[in-house]
Amino acid sequence: MDEIRRRGGTISGSESEGSVSVDTPLGQVEGSWSFDGEELSVTLLRKPAMVPETLIWERLDAACGPPIGRA
Repeated sequence: MDEIRRRGGTISGSESEGSVSVDTPLGQVEGSWSFDGEELSVTLLRKPAMVPETLIWERLDAACGPPIGRA
């Protein structure tokens, strides 16, 4: 999650759940997350129409480590 902060994003909440937002040149990406001690779950809540969802998951994989891509 440090990578998200380095890119100007904000992360709020506790150690077990919260929200995340990142501004992009095309608009804001927003999501919520939860962590049960073993699994990090991220729910995409808002994204610019021009930003492919696969790109967001690829960036999360790079920032947090795979696998992210379960829906």
